[in-house]
Amino acid sequence: MINYDSDRKRKIRIINTTIVIIVALLAVSGIIIAVINWKPPVKPDPYVFSSEQWKNGQIRERYKMLDDLLSKYDLYTMDREEIIELLGENEQKSQDSDVNYYFYYLGGEVMQAKSTLVIVFDESGKVINYEEVKDY
Repeated sequence: MINYDSDRKRKIRIINTTIVIIVALLAVSGIIIAVINWKPPVKPDPYVFSSEQWKNGQIRERYKMLDDLLSKYDLYTMDREEIIELLGENEQKSQDSDVNYYFYYLGGEVMQAKSTLVIVFDESGKVINYEEVKDY
């Protein structure tokens, strides 16, 4: 004689076990997908030039942006007003009346020489030279 009650219980157990296994696999898959797609929070790259960061950030961090600044902008094609718009006001006035020098402090790493970006303008206000000068 067939025991329908035990057969039914066995089928219910198999169905319940199957459901638990499917739910567990879905949960593990979701966790794996979340881990694969997770990206750390994006912080501003200190090596990417930003006019706002240059003007309003910490001066001692500017040296990190210098290479990017010089690769993005051809300073020789700029005039005094464009430089001021890009980098802010001159941080030290020169006494030479024929040529204007603008100084932008760059900072540097601890225990390394600090440096300054010096931009030279002609009488008409066009950039004629610039140089990073190490402050030893």
